Amino acid sequence: MDLHLSDAELTRMKTKLRLIIPVFFTVLQGHSAFAEIGFRPLEILKFKHGIVRLACRDLDLDGYDDLVFLNNRDSRIEVLFSKVPPAETEKRPEFAERFLNAGMIADQHVRDIELADLNADRREDLVTIGAEQGLNIHYQQEGRIFSEPARIFTEKPDAVLGIQLGDLDHDQRPDILLLYREKAEILWNDDRQAFSERSLIRFAKENANYA
Repeated sequence: MDLHLSDAELTRMKTKLRLIIPVFFTVLQGHSAFAEIGFRPLEILKFKHGIVRLACRDLDLDGYDDLVFLNNRDSRIEVLFSKVPPAETEKRPEFAERFLNAGMIADQHVRDIELADLNADRREDLVTIGAEQGLNIHYQQEGRIFSEPARIFTEKPDAVLGIQLGDLDHDQRPDILLLYREKAEILWNDDRQAFSERSLIRFAKENANYA
């Protein structure tokens, strides 16, 4: 359908755009006009290019969302625990005022990361997969720190396309699903988090992409 506007209508539209666009960019720049619309000042945290798999979750159940992402460029798993928000002012809070950096060194190029409370201690744990060391679990401990990686045997870790976590047998414990191109492998969670009992789901064709 063709839309034809008269010269007068085009003039009115251009006038409205000239009024709207400066206000829009004023809001983005953190100007005091944000209060009239409901925006708060932007909080921009700069990291090097190449971060992936950003997740926003309340890792320690303190009521504030935390950030987790992969930083393979620096061989790190970044974990940023939110602190109690400072008093609202027009001044943007510094990084150290907003987050506690609890990141850790990654001993391999991490392909995928998922989060879940694997050991029922009400703290989210980190599960990662990489080609060099396979499946690793970092259990969150008291005091916003994570354990050394618990390594779980993985057949052909370089062939794993991704991981997912979920309670597949309804026992209140998240299980681990490894996705390959020709199969999926379920690692069942037990009382000891050994993940030694496993089941295979084979695909008819080698065309799996994600689970």
